[in-house]
Amino acid sequence: MPGKNGTSWKTRLKAWWQGYDVPASEQTESSHVSIRDRQAEQFEINPGKSEHWTPIRVEIAEVIWGQGFSTPGGDEYVSTLFKPFGLNSEMSVLDLGAGLGGAARAMARETGAWVTAFESDEVLQRAGMARSIKAGMEKRAPVMLFDWDDLKLDKRFDAVFSKEAFYAVRWKEALFETLRLAMKPKGQMVFTDYALKHSAKTAGAVSVWRDTEPEKPYPQTVGQTVEQLQANGFDVRTAEDVTETYCAQVLGAWETLTTTLPQTGKTDEFKRMVIDEGEKWMRRLAALNSGDLRVYRFYAMLPG
Repeated sequence: MPGKNGTSWKTRLKAWWQGYDVPASEQTESSHVSIRDRQAEQFEINPGKSEHWTPIRVEIAEVIWGQGFSTPGGDEYVSTLFKPFGLNSEMSVLDLGAGLGGAARAMARETGAWVTAFESDEVLQRAGMARSIKAGMEKRAPVMLFDWDDLKLDKRFDAVFSKEAFYAVRWKEALFETLRLAMKPKGQMVFTDYALKHSAKTAGAVSVWRDTEPEKPYPQTVGQTVEQLQANGFDVRTAEDVTETYCAQVLGAWETLTTTLPQTGKTDEFKRMVIDEGEKWMRRLAALNSGDLRVYRFYAMLPG
């Protein structure tokens, strides 16, 4: 079923792996390097340490999901997520699990808000900061390194944003308490996340997904998330199942990728990592298509 189970892009990915490869055309690069580019290079030269991410994986992620993104949904989709905030240049936002910082820069660029982006993986963080510097947004949308288990926030924010990151946090209720204390009165929070439809004992495709994810997942049910938010004083306005939209984004991106990949000459390591990335997303789609794992969008507010 092309468009539902990804058969078409999986077939093309396999064909590409088997050797259909056209050398890339030579490109002429400008010899001009700005001071900002040189500052960004300081982050690129030493990419940091990670158990999963490498500079090649970062390149692959941006080829799949778009410049500045390591997960599905580019600038246009992200804009629909933060639209309820009503951001302006007087407001501040905390972006948790920011990846390469694409969402943070989109918020700052479109609204003028000041966005502090936190990413726990050093490779992603350094690559994200390099992109903020190149965009001239190192002050308005910096990407900073942090630890989920030792989250310390020395300022209060008007809004909190996160995209498919909380599922890898074990102690979610403690996280929500920390965020409540770091938010101003009438503060708003929007986040998307993987959530179990039924219970933590779900097996099958979800069990395979849990056992093979790069970061150990700790998914919980939608009801548990809502209860924890409410226990911390949040008024949960929205808990919406956005799985169909999410899967469509994944399938669309991979369909496009497998159409364009044969046009580009790449190393064997690059090709191997593309296959590895494709297999990871096949497992995620299988878990989502099972109906036991879903993607939800939550919108919550604090009282004034």
